[in-house]
Amino acid sequence: MAKKQRATQVSQGIVNLLYPITIMGLFTLTVLLPLLAALYLLKLNVLTLLVIWLCLLPIGPLVSAIFAATREYVRTKSAGLYRYAWHFWRRHWREGLRLWAPFWVFLLPLMLYGQLSLAHAPRFLFVLLPAVLILGILAAVIATMVLLLAATFTFRYSDYFRLALGSLAQHLTLFLADIVLVLVGVCIGLWVSPLLLIVLATCLLVPFYYLNQPLLDWVEARFVAR
Repeated sequence: MAKKQRATQVSQGIVNLLYPITIMGLFTLTVLLPLLAALYLLKLNVLTLLVIWLCLLPIGPLVSAIFAATREYVRTKSAGLYRYAWHFWRRHWREGLRLWAPFWVFLLPLMLYGQLSLAHAPRFLFVLLPAVLILGILAAVIATMVLLLAATFTFRYSDYFRLALGSLAQHLTLFLADIVLVLVGVCIGLWVSPLLLIVLATCLLVPFYYLNQPLLDWVEARFVAR
């Protein structure tokens, strides 16, 4: 009997993970259709890199909406996640854009550096590659945490960044787990395909939400008025 209950719990856990991943995957494909078209149709050079960079602008509101919809599913097990994600997007896209903007701007020199490194650049540029990769991973973790907090709580603009850094510093094990999760995404994007990374993005964002629930509980217990 105990084995049957454990099997039921495991299967339910798989459903609880796969359902939001599938629905949010459709939402991601809808929002990032221009980016997918640019990656698929344009030959990569500096000019098209700028086009791709511009198409990355909606990622901030998108990530925030995915986290909000995942949170709604965890709380209510509601089946209308696609509609909820669009509703959150329409109401909060400006906030998501403001929070994403500093990271989006930071992303441009990283993309240009990557393009120059692939285009027979001077050897000294390759020396910077490990530092650039580390900076990119750390920025991705912090940006994702900022957008997760924005999808869950309401704070002042600067408080999201302070709380993201402070909460990660207080939960170093989760911070390392987040880095591993982002590193998986980087490996998919660099060594497999950026297109595949976009398609599978929610396969990383939904587990990121579940993984960081203790961190969200910590923020709520200390910084949210009851």
